[in-house]
Amino acid sequence: MQKNFSKKFFTPGKIKELSDDISLQGAKKGLQKFAEKYNLAPGGLRSYYYSSIRDPHPKSPDQALLDLFSEKGTLIQQDIESVSQKTGTGCGTVLKKWGSIVKKKCSSPWKKGEMIASLLDTGARLKSVASSLGLKNCEARRYAYTFKMFPPDSRFFDLSFRHHMNAAETETPEEWLNIAQKYAWTSRELKKVIDEQGELFLYKEKIDSTIEENKKLKKKLARQKFIENSIGWKRKDIDQMVRDIKEATGYSASKAEKIFFDLRASIEWSAAVNTIASYKNKVENYKKKAERAEVAKKQLQMLLASIRDDLKKAE
Repeated sequence: MQKNFSKKFFTPGKIKELSDDISLQGAKKGLQKFAEKYNLAPGGLRSYYYSSIRDPHPKSPDQALLDLFSEKGTLIQQDIESVSQKTGTGCGTVLKKWGSIVKKKCSSPWKKGEMIASLLDTGARLKSVASSLGLKNCEARRYAYTFKMFPPDSRFFDLSFRHHMNAAETETPEEWLNIAQKYAWTSRELKKVIDEQGELFLYKEKIDSTIEENKKLKKKLARQKFIENSIGWKRKDIDQMVRDIKEATGYSASKAEKIFFDLRASIEWSAAVNTIASYKNKVENYKKKAERAEVAKKQLQMLLASIRDDLKKAE
């Protein structure tokens, strides 16, 4: 069986014959048929065809992978197989070169997780992918799982990838990330609490949070009651006045409320309240007078109508 190939063997006629077989039956069957006919090694024939006949000036596997990286951003298993065929290099070797490129090009662990996930999701073997990156199988799997667990819009950008990786192993990852953010834990501290206390810590945290919220609510209600009793206003009226001040000044709600109570305690406020009350009384008086005038007008109109009727009868 011939393993070495040369231009002397591949005359123009044989090249045409091989090309016809491939166009009629596809690359795999066409190459196999030609190899059997001339007693050639199938693997050697495939490599020679892709490197010297189909593409006489082949790229190196590294360059082919880099071109695909530039074009697509991330690669799938079929890309590895395509580079293998085009360059006449084994898939295992191409995958190792892919791993070297990923380690050099992908400084972000999120990008590394995306690269691993895209290969595993398209049929690549976990062991081969992990080995090409110098990772253990379980660690490569965790990279891919963490990437898929947290889409970009659900990530905590002030926490590291390791924080997300540790939280992804729990049933409530978002809660753990919120707690890590709240207490400014490192990823190791987060993992330690998850391993040692787990859901018990979350349960305690929920109880503490509920107690704290109840304290705040009681304090807020007591303050509202005190305000209502001290100035004789209902809370809804105070809130409306605060909203009016906020809209007029553009201040925050807390600052608008402070301005309201500062005004409420001032002498000008009392004078303004008295003036407003005086104007309200005047308006009410004018309304009553207008109503009485309207009644008198209707009575006068009825009287005039009665007089007209009497005059018509007298005629």
